[in-house]
Amino acid sequence: MIQTNAARQPGLLRWTLSFLQPYRAKVTLLTVLLASEIALGWLQPWPLAIVLDFLTGNALPRALTRVVPWLTTLAATHRFALLVTIVVAGITSRRAPPTRSTASTWTRTRSRTS
Repeated sequence: MIQTNAARQPGLLRWTLSFLQPYRAKVTLLTVLLASEIALGWLQPWPLAIVLDFLTGNALPRALTRVVPWLTTLAATHRFALLVTIVVAGITSRRAPPTRSTASTWTRTRSRTS
């Protein structure tokens, strides 16, 4: 049986990733930063939706009360405190520094100094 060049060569992805070996920690950090940016982007509309539902008299979402069980007690006893907590959480998530710009700035400054 004759082996072709394709059978003897490593995969293109493996070959490409071999060049990232010296930068593994940096690439991992950037991957975590970008994944957190995506997660925070997905969470941004939720505080406003919860506040609107809360103001119209609807119950808190079941997924939220499973993750943070004390919210149910707070909603029953201190509705205004719950509203303030949700608004502060929404403002905090919007005011958090964008990780994409943080990651790109970090990469640019590191490439200049290296």
